[in-house]
Amino acid sequence: LSSGLHYAPGVCLRHVRVPYLYHPENLSHVSLSQALPPIPRPGKVGLGRTGRTNGLHPTRLSPLKIGGHTRFIVALMAKALSRTRRAGEANRSAADSGCEMSELPIMNNTKPQDHPLSIHNWIAVILNAVAGDVFGIAFGLFGNLSTWLIAGTLFGVVLGLANEVLFSKIDKLARWYRLRSVFLILGEILLIMYIGFPARIAYWVTHPSRAPIVGSPADVGLTYEDVAIPTTDGVILQGWYVPSRNGAAIITLHGYNRNRVDLLPYAEALAEHGYGVLMLDLRAHGESSGEVFPFAGPGLDVKAAMAYLRNRPEVDPERIGALGRSVGGHAIIRAAAEDEAIRALLVDGVNMNTLDDLLLISPAETSISGPFFWLAAPGYWVYDRMKELMSGGIPLESNGVLVSHVAPRPIFFVSAGRDEERGLNRRYHLLAGSNAQLWELPNTEHCAGIHTHAAEYKQRMLDFFDANLLSE
Repeated sequence: LSSGLHYAPGVCLRHVRVPYLYHPENLSHVSLSQALPPIPRPGKVGLGRTGRTNGLHPTRLSPLKIGGHTRFIVALMAKALSRTRRAGEANRSAADSGCEMSELPIMNNTKPQDHPLSIHNWIAVILNAVAGDVFGIAFGLFGNLSTWLIAGTLFGVVLGLANEVLFSKIDKLARWYRLRSVFLILGEILLIMYIGFPARIAYWVTHPSRAPIVGSPADVGLTYEDVAIPTTDGVILQGWYVPSRNGAAIITLHGYNRNRVDLLPYAEALAEHGYGVLMLDLRAHGESSGEVFPFAGPGLDVKAAMAYLRNRPEVDPERIGALGRSVGGHAIIRAAAEDEAIRALLVDGVNMNTLDDLLLISPAETSISGPFFWLAAPGYWVYDRMKELMSGGIPLESNGVLVSHVAPRPIFFVSAGRDEERGLNRRYHLLAGSNAQLWELPNTEHCAGIHTHAAEYKQRMLDFFDANLLSE
């Protein structure tokens, strides 16, 4: 070799990685004086064997026994070792220790290579954009489809490009380059579980669909008035009012995605006993105005209803009660926590409002049992924050805290015997104090007790309101 490199006996060379030696940068520093001879068969090059496949024992090396191509390999090794301090220190350490193979570090000074974006990378980015489109469409089905579609596409493209660039340009991540798609998929799964899915559900519950009004109080033989009640934030609530004959009146509110038609069975029983009954469409439901149903602030609708009843000449302001199904129940609980003029409350099928409510019960009492309950808990927290954001930034309060603020006024809880609804209503009942009542209906669907147990339901409802609104 014209480089003049020679092998130094006693220096261990096995720990040097061949990929480094055959790197083009390293070969460029070595010139050959002649072509390499043909590669001899194993065992014919004058190098001792250690019993392992292709193993070299340094103590058996001799400059006189090394063939041409073997001198070339040794020269490359020596040249490579001399280029870095770490390689030189490794050589000296190997010589001092007798070259114990099991204790030598593996050296690899090759710089991480840049991975230019290829057609395969772009395919990954495109697929990621398609995934973003799916989420955009899922949100856009409620409105502004084109906006959500564009946003989803951009999010997918940016996330895909960021993943490719990070793993191809950053040295610490370059070693994981071949696993970049795995990391991307895992990251997207976490985003879907803890950001995308909670946001999608929060958007769904704050943007309800409108069920058409089919029927009226006249269908059950009641005389009524059409009413339109303004709220303090400019929403107009549409409803029906059956005038009171006994001085007491009940505000009634329906559940999510429903309207005031669902309240006719309650109104029929109450009106027959002389109660005034105000049946309202919650905001963003039925015929009421508003595009967003704020889970953090439906109490404004109840406050508007209270103002309307106070101005009715036949209604005693000290004899106003409220009845709510599902989210309607939550609305009257929230309003009653702030307005003591609501003297008695009946809530049917009220469920959790925040993660704090869900933590009142054990995982075994929920529809998500075992370790999955705790895996889902961060998603519930994000869901609460998303609901607050989509409700105009109004902070959420747990039903558990609200019912404790209503106490000692009487609350009648009606619960279906299923999953967390049963467990939550039991806890709410305890928090509501000694004047609260609980009626559980096993094998009954959510808010279906008025139909499956009609006679008993109506009698219990009348007894409750009579005792708390009509007694002296």
